Amino acid sequence: GYCLPDPNAIVSATKEGAVSGQLRSLCKPWDILLYRMTSRHFQVLKPREWRTILIMEHTSTTPGTKAAQNRQAMGMLLNACLDSATKEGRLAIDNWSAQPVKWHGQQLEQLDPAAVRPILWELAEVSFRWELVCLDSFLY
Repeated sequence: GYCLPDPNAIVSATKEGAVSGQLRSLCKPWDILLYRMTSRHFQVLKPREWRTILIMEHTSTTPGTKAAQNRQAMGMLLNACLDSATKEGRLAIDNWSAQPVKWHGQQLEQLDPAAVRPILWELAEVSFRWELVCLDSFLY
C-alpha cells in the first residue's frame, strides 16, 4: 500500500481529462489525507482504494453499484478522519464533483500547468518523507 497515491500513476493517465479529474479529487480531501498520516492508527491504502479516491470526480453514484459502494467506503474513511480530529462537518461524497477545488486555502478554477506542478511536487515530497521516516524507524 501507499501513504499517498503515486504521482506517476496520476500523470500517466491516458484518458482525456483523467489527470485533471484525479488531481481535483486529490485536492478536495488533501488536508484530511495529511491529518490521517499523523494518526497513531494510520494504515496505508491499497492501490485500489487510492484509485477509488482519485476517480471520485467521475464515478457513478447510482446506489447498489460497485463503484458507489467503493465510493461510499472511502467517504466513510475520510469522514472518520474528520471525526477523530473532532472537526465539524462532513465530506459530501454524493455531491463530490460540485465541491470547489482548493489547494492551500486558494480555490482553483482550472488546473493549468502552473497549478499542477506544486500539487504533484508536494504529493511526491510528502510521500518521500513518509517513506524516509518509515525506513528510519525500521533501521533504528
